Amino acid sequence: MLRRKNFMEQFINLDESYFLEAAELYKDSFAGEPWNDDWSNKEQLHQYIREVSGAYNALNYGLLVDGKLVAISLGGIRHWWEGANYNIDEFCVSKSMRGKGIGSRFMSMIEKDLQTKGIPGIFLQTDIDKPSFRFYTKNGFTNLEKHVSLFKMAGLHIKTERLELVPQGLRFFKTTHEYASDKENMRFTVNLPSDSEEATKEFLEGAEKEWKKEKPNFFEFAILCSNEHIGGLSLYLDESKSCGELGWCLTKMTQGKGYASEAAKAIVEWAQKELSLKHFIAHCDSENIASWKTMEKIGMKRISCTGGRFNKIAPKEERKEFLYEMKI
Repeated sequence: MLRRKNFMEQFINLDESYFLEAAELYKDSFAGEPWNDDWSNKEQLHQYIREVSGAYNALNYGLLVDGKLVAISLGGIRHWWEGANYNIDEFCVSKSMRGKGIGSRFMSMIEKDLQTKGIPGIFLQTDIDKPSFRFYTKNGFTNLEKHVSLFKMAGLHIKTERLELVPQGLRFFKTTHEYASDKENMRFTVNLPSDSEEATKEFLEGAEKEWKKEKPNFFEFAILCSNEHIGGLSLYLDESKSCGELGWCLTKMTQGKGYASEAAKAIVEWAQKELSLKHFIAHCDSENIASWKTMEKIGMKRISCTGGRFNKIAPKEERKEFLYEMKI
């Protein structure tokens, strides 16, 4: 235990009694800029913290200031042919305690403890464009320039020239709710906008559940551009599963760049190949020019204009609706 001028610091081995406190510290540390991690799903958060803190040969540290947990290091000992290292999976300091040298002192305490255990090195990963990179290099870490991190989306993912389409789900909750609740962006839609986070959650849970079926009745896709979630695209099958209805929505910032038509074309090609689908339809408000131009761009033709449409934002105002169709 170390008494500093204004507070008392205590370096500890983190155990189960600190689990909830550590989870909240981690959540708060990575919320907001520059990380913007959304850990609003507590079950997901707790599962992750248990995974990184409870692996084989786990070694977890904490720093208490006046009895309160303000920094954590979660990881474990990893053995290699050259020896053993301490691999840090997560390292963070409370926002309220940053800029006081606590992170550097905490890392120094970890190093001293590792020396007593005969562990010569520490390995970790971070983003090169984040403040954490400068923190680690300042504390003596070396950039392994030949070491790269690779990622591949498991399961279904459809790639186009600029986009990736992957199964929609709860991991896209924050961005989905942002565009689903945008009244201006969703002014031409029947079921949106929605301010209810619970409704967004139910929609995403339903999408995930449907994807798990052997023969889904509908398919909800998330549209990614440079790994950023920019919108959604759906394909709903009729009872005979011989016709599919297309629908899409994009964030305001990504509209007008051809992303909707690029994504829709890719889904049509996928549905032809995987579902033997040759008949597609789409509906839109008659004043939604961007939407019906996208339909025409992918080869669909307008076959009707009818009344009886009521958009959610103005439920008492009857609108006209275009129906588009494509047979291949």
